[in-house]
Order: sequence, then C-alpha cells, then structure tokens
Amino acid sequence: MLVPRLACDTHAHCYGDPARFPVQPGTVTVPGADAATYGAMLAANHIERCVIVQPTAYGLDNRCTLEAVRHLGLERARAVAVIAPDLPLETRQTLAASGVRGLRLFPSVSLSPELLCSVAAQAAPLGWHIILQPEDGSALTELLPALCDLPVPVVIDHLGRIPAAEGLTHPAFVALLAALETGRIYVKISAPYHGEPVGLPYPRQAGRVRALAAARPDRLLWASNWPHPSLQPGIAPDTGAEIAWLLECVPDAEIQELIFTRNATRLYFSD
Repeated sequence: MLVPRLACDTHAHCYGDPARFPVQPGTVTVPGADAATYGAMLAANHIERCVIVQPTAYGLDNRCTLEAVRHLGLERARAVAVIAPDLPLETRQTLAASGVRGLRLFPSVSLSPELLCSVAAQAAPLGWHIILQPEDGSALTELLPALCDLPVPVVIDHLGRIPAAEGLTHPAFVALLAALETGRIYVKISAPYHGEPVGLPYPRQAGRVRALAAARPDRLLWASNWPHPSLQPGIAPDTGAEIAWLLECVPDAEIQELIFTRNATRLYFSD
C-alpha cells in the first residue's frame, strides 16, 4: 500500500491526562490515544501530515489539541478548534499562530443559519474554514443550501453520516453530490462505518466514494477519524485497511494525490 507523498490525515483526535485536561460531563475519551501513539500510527502508514480536530470531550478547552500539534510539530500538524462566539480577534490570531486553520461545530449543535453566519464571521478574517457533521445525515438535504452560501469553505465530515439505505439515491446523498459539484464545499472520506455497519468493504459507501470522486475530486479529503471515539472499545478499524479500501475505490493516481495530499495542502498547509 503506497499513499502519495505528503499524504495528510485531515481528522483525528488526541486525548491526554484527565488531571491536566478535564473532560465535559457525559462525553467519551479514548485511553492511550495521545499524540505519541497517534504519531506512531501515522508513521506505520506513511502519512506525513495531519490535522488534530478538537474532540467533543474537551468542549471549548483546546489545550490538549494544541499540545498534540506542538508534539507533532507545525511542519506536519495543524488543528481545528472549537471557540466561544465572542472570542476576540487577537486571541483567534494567537490560535492561528499555534496551527489552527479551522473551526468545528459539534454534531450535537443545532445548525441554525444564524449560528452558521456567526461562525463564518469568526473564521473569515483568518482564512479559516468550518467543519461539521449532522448527527443524522438526512438533515443535509435542507442544510446544504445555507452551507453553500457561507463566505468561507465548509467541510462535511465522514461522508455526511448519511444512512446506508438507498445508497446513491438517498435524497441527502443526491443533495450532497449536487453541493459538491458547485465547488462550495469539501467532503471528508472518513468513518464509512457511520453509513454502514463496521467492517469492510462498505459496498454502499464505496459506490458513494466513486460518485464523489467522479464529480469533484478536487473537493475531497481523506481522514482516519483515529481513534474512533464513537465506536465501542475493541472494534476500531485498522487504518491501513481503510486506506487500502479507498485506494481500491479510487485507483486513479492523480485523483489519489488530490484526495490524500493536494486538497489538504490547500486548506491546511498553504501558508
């Protein structure tokens, strides 16, 4: 299995000592999923760059995520943060200097037009983007027009978390494909188990990946979703096998380079 040079994992989470990084009540962490362990996984799979995404467990406290970026080094790591709506520009600029390149909206948040516009206003002055995933991907059918109108790039996580039923004809996937074709959004090819039961070869998701790649390969990103905090312990998929699955779905070398390297470079490493 060979991934393109400077391949980037655009969505992973790192967790630290709970005595230093207290978690939000009712949230999940993954023991042993620290930056050093994550770095070893990247090395084993020849992934040279990464993006650490603020996990739900830490709420607005981005310290653990930023520490992971420092451990891995700014030459190969960036971050996506979650911030308060009134965070001053000077503080956001400090976050940018620490490697932040985007803002996350948690799946549990109600994605109203007002909230989307507010977060876009925070992101725009710094050239950041927004990432989000609905808890139920069926909601994308109505949400996507508002997302396409925002003045910043929008990244839809985990293939939109659209249920597997109906495959390519699911109304939310039809809407996602149409939105992708406008060039106004990006889609992460990640966590295909959100659309189908855990385990390869994800036949419905494979068809969707091929359709997305045929439409706008310049708007697709790969991500591991390591260490898979939404899954039960002991059933997390093997990253190498997930990469091999994607390479088989999209065998064209130029498209692979877009998905693994060039699109991520545009969003995260162009400065």
